[in-house]
Amino acid sequence: MTFEYLIETIKRFGAGSGAERTVVGSFFFLRFVTPAIAVPHTRGLLSRTLLFALHDILVLLLVFILDIGIDSRHVDVEAPSAMTTKTLMLVAKVLQNLANNVSFGNKEENLSDLNPLIAANRDALVAFLKQLTAVRETALSLSLFC
Repeated sequence: MTFEYLIETIKRFGAGSGAERTVVGSFFFLRFVTPAIAVPHTRGLLSRTLLFALHDILVLLLVFILDIGIDSRHVDVEAPSAMTTKTLMLVAKVLQNLANNVSFGNKEENLSDLNPLIAANRDALVAFLKQLTAVRETALSLSLFC
C-alpha cells in the first residue's frame, strides 16, 4: 500500500520517467535494507556464525575490489569491530546509491571505483523494484480466485 501511494503521488505531480523507481527504491532501501546492513546487531539480525561469515565475505570484497588492507580481528555479535562496521556502512552506501540512481562523485572520490558496479546492476534493481511494486496487484488478482 505504501509503494502504491508513493507511485500515485509521483504520477500526480507529473514527475519524469523513472521517478517512481527512484522514489520507491530510495524509500525501500533507506528504511529497510540499509539499516539492516549498516547496523544489523541493533535489529537482532545477527548470530555469531552469521556475523563471522558476513565479516569474512565483506573483508574479501574490500581486499579484492578496493585493495584495502584489512585486519581480521575477533568480531563480537553485540558490537561489531570498527572495521566490520565501516565495511557494512560502505556496502550500505553502495546499495543506497544504486537505489537513488546516483554514482559516487567528488564528495566520495575513494568510492568512485565502485561506479561501474552500480551501473552494471541498475537493470537488476529496476526488475526487483517492478516485482516489489507489483506484489499488491498480484495479491489482488489471486484473491479474486479465492
